[in-house]
Amino acid sequence: MRATALMNGGLIGFGLGFIAASIALNRVVSEYLPLYASTWQFRGVAVVGGLGLIFGIAFEIYERNRLKKQAQSNDPTTTEN
Repeated sequence: MRATALMNGGLIGFGLGFIAASIALNRVVSEYLPLYASTWQFRGVAVVGGLGLIFGIAFEIYERNRLKKQAQSNDPTTTEN
């Protein structure tokens, strides 16, 4: 297993977990602590989760493209002009 796949999966899971937690807690927190639900600390959880998700997906796309280019450069059947 690639270490980068583990890192990408961790970032994506981290992002999805933070986003799901903020969505799940939004109704509860806004009902019982309405002042806290509107603070940047509470809303920042979803932002951090979104950034983790974006970074995880971006790293995965980068790694797949890098591995594809590396495989094409090592392929003896391709000819370059």
